[in-house]
Amino acid sequence: MIHDVVEVGTPTTKAVAPIFNKRHPAKTLAASVTLNKLRVNLYQGADPDLAAKLLTVMMNHVN
Repeated sequence: MIHDVVEVGTPTTKAVAPIFNKRHPAKTLAASVTLNKLRVNLYQGADPDLAAKLLTVMMNHVN
């Protein structure tokens, strides 16, 4: 019974940091560059709601 509980819990531990996936270094780099661009745009007074939406979309497509 304990073994079953451990197996159910493993997918959540793997999905904690999908952006640091070593199998997709190019995607991780692209995500990093996009994050830096968003940071610069926010600093220059861009619409924070738009930046948040872009960030959410980008994070969903990193995998």
